[in-house]
Amino acid sequence: MKDGNEKKQLIIKAVTAARIFINREKELTADDYKYLGIVGTKRTSALRRASMELTRALSEMRRS
Repeated sequence: MKDGNEKKQLIIKAVTAARIFINREKELTADDYKYLGIVGTKRTSALRRASMELTRALSEMRRS
């Protein structure tokens, strides 16, 4: 079992990952949405990566 400080760090990590994800979405342009899920652009790739990091951080937080 993790102590309170470790749990707090995991929560902070998840919140940070969520903020990064939201910021990456805000960076997308109308052209990026045309290619979302087909080929992708640098910005959609960054968004997809941020989504994976958020998923991992949330999973880690839930396991604690």
